[in-house]
Amino acid sequence: MQELARTNRIDITLLRRDIKQWLTKGVLRDSEMTQDFRVAMTQLCLGRMEVPSAEAAIEIPITQWLKGELRAIGALKNAPITARITRHNGRAMLRSACRWLRKCGQHGLCLTLDIRSLGKTRRAAGDRLYYSPGAVMDGFEVLRQLIDDAEHFSGMLLVVLADNTLIGDDRSRSLNAYLALKMRVWDDVRAESRDDPLMPLVRLVPSPFPVRGEFEALP
Repeated sequence: MQELARTNRIDITLLRRDIKQWLTKGVLRDSEMTQDFRVAMTQLCLGRMEVPSAEAAIEIPITQWLKGELRAIGALKNAPITARITRHNGRAMLRSACRWLRKCGQHGLCLTLDIRSLGKTRRAAGDRLYYSPGAVMDGFEVLRQLIDDAEHFSGMLLVVLADNTLIGDDRSRSLNAYLALKMRVWDDVRAESRDDPLMPLVRLVPSPFPVRGEFEALP
């Protein structure tokens, strides 16, 4: 802050006032982001401009909060941020992150979810992470909510990776277990000779032809 004031030949008190006015208008009052997210970004911006004391440093707990690594929410009482990021406010935080990326000049966000573990039974999962039938339904519910809120995620591409279990006959782990999600991704009409690239559900099968090199160019 001192360097900026000296370089621009402006009193540091006036510079601080102008920056706080800009942050108020550009961040704190941007209603397309949630209140806690706005507070967090404002604090991180201020941390870039000032050198905080060891007692007032809040950038580390805010970053831990954003990553889901913060042990006690009380560490953010000076922010103030009052709630953890959970399933109930996660979509709102994701929308805020998409909005923030656009404000920072980025094109958007590509989010990849690998849900192949949802289709594995306890025996098939072995020592790996196992999802109970109830947890599978929770996962499907989250996907359904993301699809329904798609118009609010500006600049986000969501790619979900699954295996044949998702479109199989298992009533507890396939789309047949949650018809609300199936109705949103299942193809109403499918050509017999080729896939429609605009369909929400795309099936990829191994090519019967030899692949030249590492990738094969499509016509």
